Amino acid sequence: MIRLLMAGLLLVSLNAATATEVTNTFEDGEIIQAEEFNQNFDDLEAAIDNIPAGAKGATGATGAAGARGATGATGATGAAGAAGVAAGLTCSTDQTITWNASASPPAWECRNIPAGATGAAGAAGTTGAAGAAGTTGAAGARGAAGARGATGATGATGAAGAAGVAAGLTCKTNQIIKWNASASPPAWECHADPFANSCAKGNVLRYDGAEWICGNTVTSGYAHTNSFSMGKGSVAKIFGSVSATIKSTSECTLSPDSCYFFLQDVSNYSRCYFSVDTNGATKPRIEGGPTYVLVSNLNTLTSGQKLYIDISCYE
Repeated sequence: MIRLLMAGLLLVSLNAATATEVTNTFEDGEIIQAEEFNQNFDDLEAAIDNIPAGAKGATGATGAAGARGATGATGATGAAGAAGVAAGLTCSTDQTITWNASASPPAWECRNIPAGATGAAGAAGTTGAAGAAGTTGAAGARGAAGARGATGATGATGAAGAAGVAAGLTCKTNQIIKWNASASPPAWECHADPFANSCAKGNVLRYDGAEWICGNTVTSGYAHTNSFSMGKGSVAKIFGSVSATIKSTSECTLSPDSCYFFLQDVSNYSRCYFSVDTNGATKPRIEGGPTYVLVSNLNTLTSGQKLYIDISCYE
């Protein structure tokens, strides 16, 4: 219906200006086809488009400004912008952001602002007032010693010292001073020098139970085991490690639990000395008789313990 009204208005306008021809004409009472009517309407639109423009009229007076419209609704927040070149960087004071194309990968970096060229020295100012005196500095290194001065005069003789340990003692030849804690009161005394006897070359100094004397070593021997187990048989069988100077006749018995030692070239065992090592455990008894060395009380040892016996005999 609207299109029909517009067509009528267009025909009136066109008839007033010029004759316009359309493709289809209709008679009163005739049924109009939509396709034919639309074609006529297209003809009218084309004719309107071809109407030449008239002369431009004078500009009309400016109309009054319309009332201001209501403020529109706030638009949605836009998407976040891309990260800037300083994203992830934390620069220090007096640093700037610089592109490092040599980095792998290339990246923006914080760098110190290069110092500018040193300017020319300014004119010297006037000398200021003298400052307060500073604190005294540390002492310097000690200088070299000066030349030795002349010897001074001899001083007065000092007081006499206290009496020495030998005060009041009159010892004889080959005596020495010894402290006797058992005396009443304890005191220093004269005693025989245990080393006054002259030993011959090759002699050994030994204590015979009463004094130190010189003598020759006849022989020495040993019987060692790290896992002692009492039994009956030869010393070599019981100990395992025995020196060649221990005679094969040396043997151990079970009644009582003892071992008898005989050494090569030894006839008198009363001048033999012994060393027993049980690694801190109970030690057996060992003594030298006229014809053998006796190790007894072996039943007090724990099976499997260390037992080292060393024997040295003298003339």
